[in-house]
Amino acid sequence: MIHRPFHRLITILQSRSLKRDVIVITLLSVTGRSLGLLLPIFIAYWYGSSASTDAFFLAYAFMLFISTIIGNILEMVVVPYVTDLRARGEDISHFIGCIVFRGTVFIMGFSIAMVLILIPLMQAGTKLPVYADNLVFILTLEMMPMLFFLTWINVANGVLNAFKSFHVSAFSPFFRSVVVLAVAYMGRSWLGVHSIAIGFVFGEMIRWLISGYYYRKVVGPMTWRWESIPEVRPFFRSAFFQAVGFGFISFTVIIDQMMASWDGAGSLSLYTYADRLYRIPFQGFVTGLAAVLLTHWSHDFKFEKRLKWQRIRRMIWRFASIMGVIFLICLVSRRWLVDIVLNNGAFPSGQADRVADVFGILAAGLPFQMISLFCIRLLVIYEKNRYYMVLGFIRLALDVVLNYVLMKFFGIYGIAIATTLLNVLFAAAVYRKARIATMNLHSMRPVAPPGEGME
Repeated sequence: MIHRPFHRLITILQSRSLKRDVIVITLLSVTGRSLGLLLPIFIAYWYGSSASTDAFFLAYAFMLFISTIIGNILEMVVVPYVTDLRARGEDISHFIGCIVFRGTVFIMGFSIAMVLILIPLMQAGTKLPVYADNLVFILTLEMMPMLFFLTWINVANGVLNAFKSFHVSAFSPFFRSVVVLAVAYMGRSWLGVHSIAIGFVFGEMIRWLISGYYYRKVVGPMTWRWESIPEVRPFFRSAFFQAVGFGFISFTVIIDQMMASWDGAGSLSLYTYADRLYRIPFQGFVTGLAAVLLTHWSHDFKFEKRLKWQRIRRMIWRFASIMGVIFLICLVSRRWLVDIVLNNGAFPSGQADRVADVFGILAAGLPFQMISLFCIRLLVIYEKNRYYMVLGFIRLALDVVLNYVLMKFFGIYGIAIATTLLNVLFAAAVYRKARIATMNLHSMRPVAPPGEGME
């Protein structure tokens, strides 16, 4: 009786099924990303909470905003297109070459525009000292080169995911985190927070070397191509709507941090520590899962013309239930957890309780984020990109309004309450759209034909 569950587990791990990939890649993803998610804890221990750490977290939020939009969208949107090209027996190297060349040129212009627009906007929207405002700008420039590495990394990882080679994107962040922590530790006394920024650049460079090596083994050399092919235009059209929608949603993180600075010096850092803690169980657990689901569902949609809502719904609620249990654990043990990870080193005494309470409020949104993760992947496959963009804009607008209102009564706790409420509403909206789209699957068309299926 006892050996049966283990026998079933071994059978799953020896197969090439969705269950097998979910188990293996989730374990690799947790291992690969856990160290990076713990980075704010090391920063709290080495650097404490001050206007300088506020400046770093604001600059890093800006870089994370750009890299999340460009990186995640490239890695996510490229999967269905590569799957389709492989199904038609066509060479993907020309398509990828066009994406890499145009993506690199775009990131150059986009980065300059964002620095000229968003940095002054963020400085005007915060209440940081003048030297901290200047530090935000300097740290942003120092981290800018990592955006190019991220562009190439995520294109390579997207292609590898389409080939069901998930382990590279799942585990490579571990090496980046090792480099960041090493540079941040060695340079903390003479470079200060600048050492963290430099560490990120070198960390992404190492990660690119790893992803590029495996890309070359699976596909061949990554070349740059100027000559376009028919699939390139619809790819960037699809990526544009995804990027704008994702940008609206990602910018809420910057809005939250900017408005947290209104609560006094160090408040931005305190809120960021709580935010990063609450993201550990979600991002560490499901980042690999997202890539696996997108690839398998894209394959089923393209090759077998089937996606069964009943099966997807059961999977959604199972994983949402797991996140519900994790939320309860976080809620009950929040003060103990925060006391262990933060109440040491340079972290200011007496602030741990504030971080713990914000952490507990944010953790209530974990089950709903899990629901959103599943449903957004379905919307990518069905190319419901304009809906996603409009929904992202609505969420951003509501975030500003709710933060402003609730901060008057609850301070930075109001920001956490607003974030959790929006996680609930967003999950309900994408769940409804994904359910309707899947139930009407016979009227859907795969991504394959250029320009079709665009909503």
